Amino acid sequence: MKSKKLLLLSIFGLFVLIQSACKKDKNSNLDDPDTTYDLSSKQATSDALTEDANNIVFGAIDDKNYSFKNYNNGSVDNGLPPCAVVTVSGSFPYKMITINFGSGCVDTFGVFRSGIIHIELSDSVRTNGSTARVTFDNYHVNKFKKEGGSIIWTNQTPNNNFLSRTWSRNVQNIRITDTTDGRTWLHSGLKTITQYEGVATPRYRYDDKYKIYNGLGTVTNSSGTSMTTTIIDTLHKSYTCPHIDRGSIRFDRTNHYAVLNYGNGTCDAIATVVIDGNASNTRTITLP
Repeated sequence: MKSKKLLLLSIFGLFVLIQSACKKDKNSNLDDPDTTYDLSSKQATSDALTEDANNIVFGAIDDKNYSFKNYNNGSVDNGLPPCAVVTVSGSFPYKMITINFGSGCVDTFGVFRSGIIHIELSDSVRTNGSTARVTFDNYHVNKFKKEGGSIIWTNQTPNNNFLSRTWSRNVQNIRITDTTDGRTWLHSGLKTITQYEGVATPRYRYDDKYKIYNGLGTVTNSSGTSMTTTIIDTLHKSYTCPHIDRGSIRFDRTNHYAVLNYGNGTCDAIATVVIDGNASNTRTITLP
């Protein structure tokens, strides 16, 4: 009987050991380099879609003369695709601008959009202290769908500064879905945005250039695995380029980290990700 009890205890101990090892392996796999790369790619896609929304939102705001108070001087090339219908309702402090792309169309950069963007303005967007809250309704950009959450812009430009404009941009729990495979993820983040060129020509957008810095955020996949993000080299975005073309972001997890580099200023859809500082573990991302 004693031998039988010892045998049962040994079997139970072996079972516990195996379960513990399996759990450890499972948890380790959640923090492997491939998952780090995948989350980095998702964050890069999220940032690209946010910058795309920035172009659309400011185009509509400029088109309706809500960039500056009492500013209405000449026509504006808003850069919006031909199917975009822009309407305005309400009055300050809560004026609503709606951009409806209907069933969709392609713009001059070859980007397809459909659905609706809502913008709730508290004041002219380039007025100090004004806010713009952006939400999405069945909104698609190429193969990606944006929904849930919001993007809140807050103007932080010092009064009487006519050389640049500065905003905080708070992305709150935006859900992205890749409609080709159904994969979803969430992203959030707070960044500082400064327009450093094109400020003096608000009705002409093609000379607009922006710096993106002081950036922190998170990206979370459908399994609940998250990664924090930090801008380590100021990002640069020009209106004439659909993508960020310079700067870098660091992604941190428990056992691995990655650095995404957007390049040296050349306008292209390519970025690179280096895992754990190992140049031999460099991967290329194609931005949407």
